[in-house]
Amino acid sequence: MKDIVCGIMTSRTTGNRREWIEKTWGAHFEHVYYSDHRDPLRNVVKVSNATHYKSNEEKHINFLNRCGPFLAERYEWIFCCDDDTFVFPQRLRKFVREEADPGRVYGTVHSAEKGAGDNPIFQRVDRSLRFPAGGAGYLISSAVMKRLHPLKNHGTGYSDVSLGLNLMEKQIPLMDFEHRFFAHTPSGFQHPEEGVPEAISYHYIKTRESVDALSRGLEPTPTHGEMFRLPLSWWW
Repeated sequence: MKDIVCGIMTSRTTGNRREWIEKTWGAHFEHVYYSDHRDPLRNVVKVSNATHYKSNEEKHINFLNRCGPFLAERYEWIFCCDDDTFVFPQRLRKFVREEADPGRVYGTVHSAEKGAGDNPIFQRVDRSLRFPAGGAGYLISSAVMKRLHPLKNHGTGYSDVSLGLNLMEKQIPLMDFEHRFFAHTPSGFQHPEEGVPEAISYHYIKTRESVDALSRGLEPTPTHGEMFRLPLSWWW
């Protein structure tokens, strides 16, 4: 079994971000994109027809239900994030080796209680709900993936809230590492543009300049074989 694979949510409208990923942090470990379009040559699997923000919930749940079991048989961990997330793969691997417990899920944790006054969706869910911020990325083990499957689309309009409800239903512990998985840009935390050494990820990295600045924290690009591919039958 390999150590980790990354599942990256994207859209046919954000091809530039996939190009940036391929040339930077995506070159350091195996990954697959899930989207509202298919592109077998670039390892993009279609899980939705819609491009709007609210489709993220459908995309994410469909990806975990369709691809999660396949990945869980081949990788010890799955890291899920967005195409405007920047990831430091060497730090993520170190976290997995030295700190992560395969019975738990890791990320930056938000709560329904904290968000209740800001969004009406939290008025109709359990106030004790906790969920990992999707943009910061979250880490899920193969063991937890098998426990979660199949996941329910709760129709909240938010991929991370829907995931949190599934975790709550299956009583799977969620661990808060907000000082490692950052749900905003470096400037949002008053960090230098290249980030801080303890950072595993940052969100809202939407410009090439921001990608280049964070790339200064990457190790030299490794030499490896072909990118991970899903079975061809999954494209149709």
